[in-house]
Amino acid sequence: MGRWAGWTGVIIAVGLMGMALGAYLVLNKPADSTQAAGVQRRKIERMPLPLRLQEKTTEAKVVLYFGDNSGFGLKPEERKLRYSGGVVNLGAGIVTALILGPKSGLAPTVPARTVLNGFYLAQDGTAYVDLSEIAREEHPGGVETEYRTIFSIVDSLIVNISEITQVKILIAGQEAETLAGHIDLGQAFSADMVPNQ
Repeated sequence: MGRWAGWTGVIIAVGLMGMALGAYLVLNKPADSTQAAGVQRRKIERMPLPLRLQEKTTEAKVVLYFGDNSGFGLKPEERKLRYSGGVVNLGAGIVTALILGPKSGLAPTVPARTVLNGFYLAQDGTAYVDLSEIAREEHPGGVETEYRTIFSIVDSLIVNISEITQVKILIAGQEAETLAGHIDLGQAFSADMVPNQ
């Protein structure tokens, strides 16, 4: 009888140790690999890039053309523009600066709520400027104002970026007949069409 009592005690002790080990494993179970990978990905996405890996910015001295307050024509405004490098980024920066408006006493040429949807440069030197529908909806109208809007963009791009030979303006990703009812946007505008400054 004493012999069986000893074995019973050992079996109970082993059983208790097994249950304790099982409970420990259940309570400290690691997340499955997919979940763990997802947590790791989220952490990486939130981390800022080290300074040496961040995209470098370049500063360019540009000439932007805004409206002359006398009514017709354009006047230059010199600016320093920061962009992330490359001709396409510089072009997009120039158009965005035009939308934001002049810093001197000149008149804005593009409706302030306009959004630049895209800027593309084809191999033949044609720059495509894709403006949001607001450029048309909130344009004040009139042939002279429409002319200033178009050539503010054309002039500013061609004068500052030698790779651009002509500019085509799109509205909401599509070709448009006109911006405000007067000037044909079906054509690309080139440097010889830029008004006198």
